[in-house]
Amino acid sequence: MGDLSGSFTYTGNDPFQGDFKAQLTYNGTYNNNCNLPPVTVESEIQVYLPPEMPTSGGDQAECASSPIQTLTAQVVQTPGASIVWYDAPTGGNVVPDPSLSSIGSETFYAEAVDDVSGCASLDRAPVTLTIYECNIVIEKNALNNDPNGCNAVPAGQDIDYAFTVTNIGNVEITDVELNDPLIDAVNPIPGPDSGDTNNNGILDVGEVWTYTASYTVTQPDIVNGQVVNVATVDGNVTGSSASFNVNDDDTETFTLCQNAEIEITKATDGDTSNCN
Repeated sequence: MGDLSGSFTYTGNDPFQGDFKAQLTYNGTYNNNCNLPPVTVESEIQVYLPPEMPTSGGDQAECASSPIQTLTAQVVQTPGASIVWYDAPTGGNVVPDPSLSSIGSETFYAEAVDDVSGCASLDRAPVTLTIYECNIVIEKNALNNDPNGCNAVPAGQDIDYAFTVTNIGNVEITDVELNDPLIDAVNPIPGPDSGDTNNNGILDVGEVWTYTASYTVTQPDIVNGQVVNVATVDGNVTGSSASFNVNDDDTETFTLCQNAEIEITKATDGDTSNCN
């Protein structure tokens, strides 16, 4: 008797899971037309369904800290299954440690593998980890400032300042606010005057915003011989679960001249008759 083979196609509406029974009945003759009684052979085959795809624990995005932190991909584990991480949605390489500890972004893919059958989920759950470089810089300059000497600015006249605010990181910054308490102790400096190229109110990567403001010199400033003030800039970077503050400050010193000149003019009316 030769090898026996065959196939069966399941046509049910729902995926089949459980015991599949194969039954084979055979009969025939042997030797000199001897009849072989019918023989039935049964075999049960356990059929498994692939497990459900894991549920992503959510993408993670944060500003880099110092020392830099480590982000680790998370999923909600499928009951009765183990998680295997890959570097691609299909195929790819197994990733033993789905984590990120450097500035940049990386996506890992979680596959569920049934602990009994070894069946793998048909799809993988993606989880993206991102560590941003969040950095903002302010530069403040007094216009027409003489760095090598004093500035002859009397009380009541203005010192004009120019400010630049630059996003030198790799992620957009929102809610940017420039403050200089000496110029205005209550309100932020209005602006920017220029630099917001798309007018979206967001300090995009590489953008340089410019501001201008003035301060009126007082007599106590003249007495002190200088005007020193600190400008600060603040903004926010939106992460996956929190907002991260970014800030910077810059100090500008404007030296004032204190030299006082007194001119005395002596005169006579020419009448010296009463001199003794």
